[in-house]
Amino acid sequence: MKISVAEICLLLYIKLTNACNGSSSSGHVIFDNENNGIEDIENIKIPDDAEEINFDQNFITRVPNNVFKDLPNIGAIRFQYNLIHIIEDESFVNAPSLQALSFHNNKLICISKFMFTGLLNLTYLDLSNNEIYLIENDSFGMMNHLDQLFLSHNELKSLSETIFAPPQVDTLIDLTLYENPIECDTRICWIIHWIEQSLPVILYP
Repeated sequence: MKISVAEICLLLYIKLTNACNGSSSSGHVIFDNENNGIEDIENIKIPDDAEEINFDQNFITRVPNNVFKDLPNIGAIRFQYNLIHIIEDESFVNAPSLQALSFHNNKLICISKFMFTGLLNLTYLDLSNNEIYLIENDSFGMMNHLDQLFLSHNELKSLSETIFAPPQVDTLIDLTLYENPIECDTRICWIIHWIEQSLPVILYP
């Protein structure tokens, strides 16, 4: 199976975070449900002390807003290679420590304003390889520490600066947009300005 750049970045991010926090593989609490044939996560009991959750390679279609309650230690959640087309609003509002979140290779079509409410400390968000054609204004507005955003391989024709809060663009280090049918017009002028102000940041074509 091919591994994308975004997936490599996520793995490196988790390893570096564990190292910086002094966590070893034996001490880091991982709730691993990879490739378990899971279709519904609504009634799954997640350990209170879990620090990382892995739901990769299942058949999940929906993320309900009552699953990640009272999980103060969660730092990373992975939903890669599923069939998710719905993420209910405020699904992660009770996971304030979450720093890395991946929905790489799913069936998402729209990112709503309240989908990621509460993720104040998120730095890594992977939405690549979906079918996203719309991102509502202010969808990432509360992510004051977001520095890696992967949006490649979607159906975006434009990307408005209003999906972010005004000062938030300055925190971005990595923004991937390749393999989107983006139209070159005034709606993407902010990206050119961002490149000029943020070099040596690399924006993938």
